[in-house]
Amino acid sequence: MNGYRVTAIVFGALMMGVVTFAAVAAVVVSTGAMKPAVTAPANPDAQAGLGPVQVLAIVAVLAVLSAVPMAFVMRARTLANASTPATARWNTAHIIAGAILEGAGLMCCAFALVTGHLEFLAGAGLMLAAMGVLFPTPARAELWAAEVADLRP
Repeated sequence: MNGYRVTAIVFGALMMGVVTFAAVAAVVVSTGAMKPAVTAPANPDAQAGLGPVQVLAIVAVLAVLSAVPMAFVMRARTLANASTPATARWNTAHIIAGAILEGAGLMCCAFALVTGHLEFLAGAGLMLAAMGVLFPTPARAELWAAEVADLRP
C-alpha cells in the first residue's frame, strides 16, 4: 500500500508533539521555573474531567477509522479503480485519528503546565499509548487493503 510511510512520518510527528510538550511541562513544573496559574491544591474534579475528554477522543478516533471502510464500499460501486481512493482514505483517516489523540494529549500537558500538577501527564501518556496502538505500519496497511478488497462489489 503506497503512502503509508508518509502517514507514519506524520503520525510520528504528532506523537513527538505530545512527547515534547510533556517533557517541557515536566521540566518547567519540576524546576519551579514558572509559577502555576492555579495555586490551589489539586482539584479532583478537574482531574476527573480529563477522563471523559480522553474517552471522547478515543471514541472519535474509532468512529473515524471505522467510517473509512464503509465510505469506501459505498463509493467503490461508482469507481472503476478504487485502490487509490481507498489508500488516500486510509492515510487521511489515520492522520485525523492521530491529530485527535494529539489534541487530547496536548490538553493534558497544558493542564499540567497551568496547574503545576504533573499527574495530568498520565493522561498524555494514555493518549501516546493509544497513538502507539494505532501507529500505521506496512503490515496494518496491507491487512486493511486486503480487508477492503473483500468488500468490493
